[in-house]
Amino acid sequence: MNFLKSTIFLFLLLLVSCSQSLSAEPEPITCNVPKFHKIPNKPLEGIVYGRRVRGVTRAYLTLNDFRIIQQVLSKQGVVLRTKVEIRFAAIAYPVVSYDAETNAKLFEGKTFSYGFGKDILPEFGVGGGFDGFALSFFEKKGRYSFSSFVHSDYKFLMQFGKLNQGKMPVKLYVCASSLATQVSGTFEVEFGDEPYWE
Repeated sequence: MNFLKSTIFLFLLLLVSCSQSLSAEPEPITCNVPKFHKIPNKPLEGIVYGRRVRGVTRAYLTLNDFRIIQQVLSKQGVVLRTKVEIRFAAIAYPVVSYDAETNAKLFEGKTFSYGFGKDILPEFGVGGGFDGFALSFFEKKGRYSFSSFVHSDYKFLMQFGKLNQGKMPVKLYVCASSLATQVSGTFEVEFGDEPYWE
């Protein structure tokens, strides 16, 4: 019984420490850009707002934005209930068709970058490419505990692969120094409407 009480206490302590850290602004970090723009072939991981993240719960590209949902870990490596949503706002999605697969094929084999000198952004469709970078922490849909947004202090490199059954592999490196955020790795993205939340 004492062991069970201790386990519950430690779990609650981890949850509290996570929420407290989100209320305090983290120290800016230095971006460690991959050499030769080679993104490691491993699951997406790193730090977001000073918190460790690993793996992708869901990633999708809609007519409005590109969102990536990751699991947050404690300093001890314990998976927490809190998740973080990384969002690239106002993507110039190629509205040549309302069929998600038709639009998705325009991303196949493409590389996009921002903040490395000469930007390479989507030129098809409407809009002006990626217009901002946002972070949101949450436990349930619509219940955000923290959100932050930047317009210019970030850089990214995206490499899209080949579409397969509605999903496409993506290699991503993104860093926002002022938000203490830097992640890199691979995952699969879905195309179309916003899916259900897990």
